Amino acid sequence: TILELLSIAPKEDFSISWDDKNSSSLWFNFADLEFKTNRLDGVFPQYKQLIPDSLPNKAIFNRKDMLNALEQVGIIAKEDKKQIIKIDFLTDEIKIVANSDENESEIFVNAEIIGEHREIALNIFYLIDALKMFETENLSIEYNQAISPVLVKNDEPNCIGLIMPIQLR
Repeated sequence: TILELLSIAPKEDFSISWDDKNSSSLWFNFADLEFKTNRLDGVFPQYKQLIPDSLPNKAIFNRKDMLNALEQVGIIAKEDKKQIIKIDFLTDEIKIVANSDENESEIFVNAEIIGEHREIALNIFYLIDALKMFETENLSIEYNQAISPVLVKNDEPNCIGLIMPIQLR
């Protein structure tokens, strides 16, 4: 909420306030607009339990090449309401496949594969979002089993993209 409001708010005549008695409410005031939002109460998911200490398999690839490939197969993936792609980690490349009822798209991305061959199904847009989070040239996808969490990483140890795969039946 805050980032969206800051992007549209004028730089002058802008204020943020809160009620000391009701700390869950926050007000944004600018021009003739007053916007109120409430802090969400609850427990944040225990995501650290999902992040494995180490994964035996890794694919290292160029981030821009992968994004371009996902954009191409994304045309077909969007036709399917589940928006699933299959990623196949081969010997020296990653095969990406998208299917819909009427079409199929397949593309390959050069990669250094360390570990075993696996096929994993992911939501294409979750993967794109994870890749866009980084700015480095090369990234890695670390994986284990087809239903285990997938990690997207660069060289920074505190920056990790976590994606839960989709189990195909």
